[in-house]
Amino acid sequence: FKFWKKKYFKDCPNCCIERAVLQSHLKAIERGYENGDDYFVIFEDDTVISYDINYNELIEKYAPKDWECIQLLVSMPPTVNKLFSILQEHKALFIPWKMILPSAGAYIVSHNGAKNIIDKYKVDRKWRFKDSEYCRLSDAMLFQIMKTYTITFPMFYMNIDMGSLVHPSHLTSHQMGTNTIKNIIDKSGDNPVPFAKKII
Repeated sequence: FKFWKKKYFKDCPNCCIERAVLQSHLKAIERGYENGDDYFVIFEDDTVISYDINYNELIEKYAPKDWECIQLLVSMPPTVNKLFSILQEHKALFIPWKMILPSAGAYIVSHNGAKNIIDKYKVDRKWRFKDSEYCRLSDAMLFQIMKTYTITFPMFYMNIDMGSLVHPSHLTSHQMGTNTIKNIIDKSGDNPVPFAKKII
């Protein structure tokens, strides 16, 4: 890991953990791909599930036709508010992902999107990132390879009580993001979007 840290994270105190997080996402994507389903959902272990979602309805009726990945959680408080304002003002449930709409806490991956990820990062049965053009973080490396859209209504939030080995300095911001999301959820009723029903 020393070469990886020196080349890509010169001042990164936790870059081995960053790599472990990235590889856990890649392995989950590979498992989903091997199962052969049209799509699958990936959650990080600190994601709180607020809605019972009809994923088939989301995909078949509302998702952009060319989607390969749909980001379901954004953690930055001002960005959460901006996305919600887009939904309110323009009735747009999805926008194209861009750097940086942070968080890989919850996302849907299509079979074809998973194939793109595996073809990009797996060489001779090993994960390899040295040819990546992107910041070596899970959300950046995954979402830029696939045709990714971000949902504008906050479906999930993070449980910061679990702490963080990767970014403990981000916990205050994450709590602010969680509070922002909870506030939107609380004032949006039980069925804020057609394919979701509030459960908590």
